[in-house]
Amino acid sequence: MIKVRCGTECFIATIEVNDEIKALKVPARSNPDARKILKRKFGLEVKVLKLVRKVNKE
Repeated sequence: MIKVRCGTECFIATIEVNDEIKALKVPARSNPDARKILKRKFGLEVKVLKLVRKVNKE
């Protein structure tokens, strides 16, 4: 489980791992931080296809 830190936003990541394409929610502070979290979770073989900040409508 990923711990949520202060200043965290939600990113929607589309990744390719083991020849499968997945869409995941990633809680991170920034775009590079989200990529770092994905590489820690899935290893260096993960390929990030798309990373978009989720906008909360209030």
